[in-house]
Amino acid sequence: MKGVVYFLADPNEPTVPRYVGKTWGRLEERLGEHLRAARRGSSTYSARWIRAVLARGCVPALSVLSFAVSENALNFQERAWIDGYRAAGARLCNLTAGGEGNLDWNPTQETRARIGAASRGRTHAVSVEARERIAAWHRGRRVSEATRAKLRAAAQGRRNSAVSEANRRRTGVWKWSPERRARYEAKQGTTK
Repeated sequence: MKGVVYFLADPNEPTVPRYVGKTWGRLEERLGEHLRAARRGSSTYSARWIRAVLARGCVPALSVLSFAVSENALNFQERAWIDGYRAAGARLCNLTAGGEGNLDWNPTQETRARIGAASRGRTHAVSVEARERIAAWHRGRRVSEATRAKLRAAAQGRRNSAVSEANRRRTGVWKWSPERRARYEAKQGTTK
């Protein structure tokens, strides 16, 4: 599998990059992701630029810059292309220097305060009432034998993590008495 570093450009100036990116997927899919984000109203610089191109009835041109076979190489190449284009004076829409994450992003105190204020008091995305309705719907639900067989086959040979094993030992699940096992299986409807 190969990773690709690409750039997006205005179709009227296809050799002048405006955004440098990378993907492990198909280039058409990645371009589609950019277009969907722009159409959905994303407020990033690149999305605003793409919307301006789309408003003229055009689609950004996509060109391949390089290929890589490892994540590190792909990140390095993306950073190198962004650095090179910025040094040459290109007006890139990239918010960061590339690679993984926002390594070079250092928000101002004002930005930090805005983010903190927006996050404060936030709880679950789903309301308590909605969570209760979902739980009630799942309560007492039986899984078909075909699904159980698929789950057993998928779990076959899989080892539990050290944390899972420690939790099993702590809760005593691994040493159920035959009576407790029978009660559990009767309740679940899975007697053997």
